[in-house]
Amino acid sequence: MDFCSWLSSGDYFVSYAFMLERGETGEVKALAKEMLWVSEKQDVQPEARKALRLFCDTAAREAVTLDLVRRLVTQVRSAGRR
Repeated sequence: MDFCSWLSSGDYFVSYAFMLERGETGEVKALAKEMLWVSEKQDVQPEARKALRLFCDTAAREAVTLDLVRRLVTQVRSAGRR
């Protein structure tokens, strides 16, 4: 799976959620910020980029919840099927 397909799958949100549960907020913030930067340089679906931006903003405030993760994964995956 190439990077754009992986990013459009939303699977990274689940990984980030597990990291947050283990208290790895600093790592999640840094990774999410890098992912956003890369997504802006690649041909990534606008919906996936928008979801990642929301995740980054929420992670920066340390306010990510599993419910948010589920909603973002659903949003990104449904956008990928269009």
